[in-house]
Amino acid sequence: MQILVVTNPAARRTKPHLSRWVADRLSDVAKVDVIATTHRNHATEIARDAATRGLDAVVALGGDGTVNEVLQGLAGSPTALAVLPGGSTNVYGRILGLPRSLTGATSILFQALKENRVRQVPVGRANDRWFAWCAGFGYDADVVREVEWHPRMKRYLGQTSFLYHGWEARKRAAETTIDIEAGPARPKGRQRGALKRERVLGAAVVCNADPYTFFGPLPSRMCPEATLERGLDLTALTDISLPALLQTMRKALTGRDVRDLPWITGWHDREYYELTASRPLPVHTDGDPVGTTQHLRVEVVPDALQLIV
Repeated sequence: MQILVVTNPAARRTKPHLSRWVADRLSDVAKVDVIATTHRNHATEIARDAATRGLDAVVALGGDGTVNEVLQGLAGSPTALAVLPGGSTNVYGRILGLPRSLTGATSILFQALKENRVRQVPVGRANDRWFAWCAGFGYDADVVREVEWHPRMKRYLGQTSFLYHGWEARKRAAETTIDIEAGPARPKGRQRGALKRERVLGAAVVCNADPYTFFGPLPSRMCPEATLERGLDLTALTDISLPALLQTMRKALTGRDVRDLPWITGWHDREYYELTASRPLPVHTDGDPVGTTQHLRVEVVPDALQLIV
C-alpha cells in the first residue's frame, strides 16, 4: 500500500516533527511520503496528482480547510481519503468519531489501514466545489470569510472571533433574501416529498452530516438529522434579529432541535437545492470560504468518496 500524507504547516498542530512521527508510525503498514503545502489550494494539486498516479490513499493532516482541499482532488477517484487532526476544530474528524489527539487518531488510522477499512460515502457539491459535511450561503459564509480575512484576530481570540464578526454580517444578511427550491427526497430515503419553494433571509446552511460545527467542546447541531449515508439537509432563517440568532445558537449548542423555532425552515434528505439570492453572497464549503455567487446549486453525489475510517 502506498499513501501520501499532506500536511499544512500553518495549522496549529502540524509541526514537522509530528508529520515525521505520523509517517514513521504508519510505515509498518504502508509506504509513506509526506508533502507540506506552501500555498492555497496546494493540497488539491497534491491530492489530484496522487490520484492520477494511482496511490491508495491521501492522509489530510491539518485543519478542516486542508481536508476540504484534499477532497477536491480525490472526489470521484479510487484513491481514498483519511483524516488526522491538526487544526483547531477538526470537525470532520470528530464527525467520523476520531479522537482529537493526534496520537489516538493515528493509532486508529494505523489499524484501519492494516484491516483495509474503506467505505464509500456520498459527497456534497456546491456549484463546482465539493464538500465533506457542510456548505453555507450568506450569513455564516460571510462570518467565515471575515474571520479568514483577519487571521491575527482569529489567532488571539480563537472561536470568539466568529461572534465578533457575526454582528456586522448579521446586518448585511438582514438586507438580503434567498429563494430556495428544495428538490425531491432521495429515492432510498424514508421521507416522501415533492419540490418545495420558499423565501428566507440571507442565511442558509446545507449539511451532509451532523454536527454542523463545534464551539469548543459543544456540537452545533443546525441539521440534527443529517448523516453521511443519506441526502442533504438544509436549515434557513426567516428572522435574523439578534434575539433570534442568540436563541438559535442556544438551541443548536444544547442539543435541542432548532427546527422547533418559528423562524427556522428546513428540509431533510433531499437530492439537491437551488438557492438564488437577491445579490451575490459569500459561500463556504466545510468552513473554507470559496468566493461569492448569486445562484448556488447544492447536490449530493452518491458514493463519490472512498473514505478510510
